Amino acid sequence: MKHTIRIKAYLSSILLLLLTTNLFASSELEKAFIEMPGALFPSLNKQQRLELLEYYKAGQGDSIKNRFGSQTRILQFEASNSYLKIKTSRISTWEMLIFHPGENRSPIIGIIRSVCAPVCSSSIDFFDNGWQHLKPDFKIPDVSYWLKEEKLKQSPDSNSLSAVQFRSMNFLSYRFDALKRKVIVQNNNLDYLTEEDKRQLSPYVKTDSLVLNLQELFP
Repeated sequence: MKHTIRIKAYLSSILLLLLTTNLFASSELEKAFIEMPGALFPSLNKQQRLELLEYYKAGQGDSIKNRFGSQTRILQFEASNSYLKIKTSRISTWEMLIFHPGENRSPIIGIIRSVCAPVCSSSIDFFDNGWQHLKPDFKIPDVSYWLKEEKLKQSPDSNSLSAVQFRSMNFLSYRFDALKRKVIVQNNNLDYLTEEDKRQLSPYVKTDSLVLNLQELFP
């Protein structure tokens, strides 16, 4: 009997801990989204951001009319992972992820803004909880990172127009992997080329994404 009571008490403690963690993560994410500077999310003011979250949590809708007359819609809201993804327009999305770079360290807020018009391109920024801009310990690779240069140099396509065009651009898109606490970087330069040029240059382009560990960006 006593053994059963101890098991029930233990399970209750675990459940309470999980609920508390989830509530904390949720409130941390919601507070950041609502209280952030308006310049980081110009399509909705503070009150509209609050209403969007409240409607979503209450199951009364996932979208709200923004200041520009179109709909802003929540695509993902993961309280336990402190992650939020929003479709801000027909061609753009916005992501927020809050993560802790280490024990006894303040949380960091990451924001990704992406536009596909039609080639997708993103910007990524990091802030402390006072909204001071933070610089990660990472340099965005230039376009040469995505080319198989040695193979291309040995090819008659090395100085082709498509190769020159590819080298002159760097359309990068970012996305958060909220569960694994990583940033996925993808080069989209091929999408800018014609179908013929794309076929010509594809054998010399790396298609793998670049994966960055968020904690390693802020050692």
